Amino acid sequence: MLNHTLLMEELVTKHSAIMDKYDPQKRVGLVVDEWGTWYEKTPGSHDGFLEQQNTLRDALVAALNLHIFQAHADRVTMANIAQFINVLQAMILTDKEKMILTPTYHVFEMFKPHQGATSLPLTLTGPECGAGENKFPAVSVRVA
Repeated sequence: MLNHTLLMEELVTKHSAIMDKYDPQKRVGLVVDEWGTWYEKTPGSHDGFLEQQNTLRDALVAALNLHIFQAHADRVTMANIAQFINVLQAMILTDKEKMILTPTYHVFEMFKPHQGATSLPLTLTGPECGAGENKFPAVSVRVA
């Protein structure tokens, strides 16, 4: 899942290059709509719902995507997580009067100070995790 998430970098880079050709002044922003994880529904949940508890893995997916969007802040002007409450990679889960804030919520909370900041270029090399074709960087960093 983490390796697959890093494909967002390629998508944003290629779309930005096309937009740069026709809009070099970057007057039009790139909007990334409905990014996030999607797994099988939670066992026992209603068949018509896509309810999923999220985990630290989903928090890492969110952080990786937000890092990618920060790196392309000159072009990406808005990026929307797919769902917000009680669905895919939700930030909040509710059950009647009960409510919890998910790991994804806490990632968004940590990234709030970066809104409106200036993204600085940064190159970091380091070890990789995974094996074979499923390797990805062990560390992801952006400066804003």
